[in-house]
Amino acid sequence: MKAISKISANSSSKNSEIIKIGNLATLIPRMFELLHKAQRTIHLNTLETMVSMVSRYPQQFQQSATHIFKELGNFINDNDMQASALALKVAIPTITIVNSGSNEA
Repeated sequence: MKAISKISANSSSKNSEIIKIGNLATLIPRMFELLHKAQRTIHLNTLETMVSMVSRYPQQFQQSATHIFKELGNFINDNDMQASALALKVAIPTITIVNSGSNEA
């Protein structure tokens, strides 16, 4: 997970794929499994990875956007502000994905 996060977060060229990684959306169910664990550290690391993946490779997550929103809802609250901030960082590019998909239709 850390390697995917580092590759995705590489900022040498804004919004371009530095290293082409296919089928990242297939990792989303695994990410959701990790988000269901009871350990805060796992939640934070998973959310950080999702932030970098959805920001760098947005086109791969159009089909998963609805499911991503459902899972993020559990983390946007006042119990853990760090997790809430990360969940919102995932939500912003996901909203952009949904909007760009609806504009193309």
